Amino acid sequence: MRLTTLFLSMFCFACEGDIGAEFSDPSDDEVTEAEAEADADADANADADDNIEPEEELGNPIGIELRLTYETWEEGELECAKAVEVVGTPYTGDCEGCDFAFSVEGTLVEDNSAPYSCYVSDALLMRTDGGLSDMVLAHADVLEVVDAYGEVNTYTDALFIQYMSEAVGGYYGYGYYGSYGEGELTQRVLAHADGEDTVGVFTQEGVEVEWGIERESSNNGEEIVLDWCDYSYGFSSAESSLGGPRVGTSEMDCGGNKLDVWSFDVDETQTVSVTVDTLALDTAFDPRLYLVGPSECVEYLTDDDFDCSYPPPRFQCPAIEAELTPGTWNAVVSAFPKSCADDIEAGSYELLLNSSSRIRGALIEDDIDRYESLEYIEHLNASGELSYE
Repeated sequence: MRLTTLFLSMFCFACEGDIGAEFSDPSDDEVTEAEAEADADADANADADDNIEPEEELGNPIGIELRLTYETWEEGELECAKAVEVVGTPYTGDCEGCDFAFSVEGTLVEDNSAPYSCYVSDALLMRTDGGLSDMVLAHADVLEVVDAYGEVNTYTDALFIQYMSEAVGGYYGYGYYGSYGEGELTQRVLAHADGEDTVGVFTQEGVEVEWGIERESSNNGEEIVLDWCDYSYGFSSAESSLGGPRVGTSEMDCGGNKLDVWSFDVDETQTVSVTVDTLALDTAFDPRLYLVGPSECVEYLTDDDFDCSYPPPRFQCPAIEAELTPGTWNAVVSAFPKSCADDIEAGSYELLLNSSSRIRGALIEDDIDRYESLEYIEHLNASGELSYE
């Protein structure tokens, strides 16, 4: 929009010096020439469209060749670059409602990941040179898939694969999109009409096919608040709420990437207990607790120690009892990712401090970022051609 505004301003400025000039209609020759150019452009576009045969007139599909590329960038630096070549021949099994189905083999032909190798699922890249086999690529106008919970999901204009997963290192499910046991068939939707929760929308123009997606997101960088120093921290052995006066209450973002920091001063070496407990059933979540000492290092951590007063959908509440030395200590609270009830963005909790002498504390940082945020871009493209007879 800014460029458009600048262009319009420059155009008006150029006209200003001749604002009193008379405008005349274009000559007949000029009109004729313009009309001829417009007709020529229209004919060229029509010829291009004519070169794309309707799919129903192409005949029977007898093969497919594809190239899949996957790249990721973090903070503008290329982290991952892989390419896979896929070839397919007609699938001889049943594929109800499919307008094409191919038995395919995919081979990794490029891996330029730097400075170290990166991981991406074999299924996403249609690789069969690893732990996946008997892969079929197919397309259907309507596809119904029964998920692990027995629910039926319907997809339109669906491109999908099915395959077997071989045991690799004694484990099935290789490539995290694999199956979960010997002889089990896995089916995955790669692309469909709205592209939601898949890798894009499938398109076909004549013999050419394509799908893919580009996503921008953020990755977690280094810790901002918690310093693990030499990793010589201790763990909690509490089995119940350790009680004590309430320091305060707060809400915690359910995503897991935010922190609350509570600060308190210890005047003499003594045993201090810190407890985090939930406040209501509809805002219950799974909290984590860290104690950061005067050295600004994590000295203690804990997660699931006792049943919360208001149980979250999963797990328990934390409590720490430890002998603390004089100085300023911070009790840092976070949420286990996605541990809140459905449709809840923030959980509520209270912080309790128990000690032989009265210790007062205060919330000094509320919902601050735990990690540096790194810009992350992920790009997948698949393109190729069908062959017909």
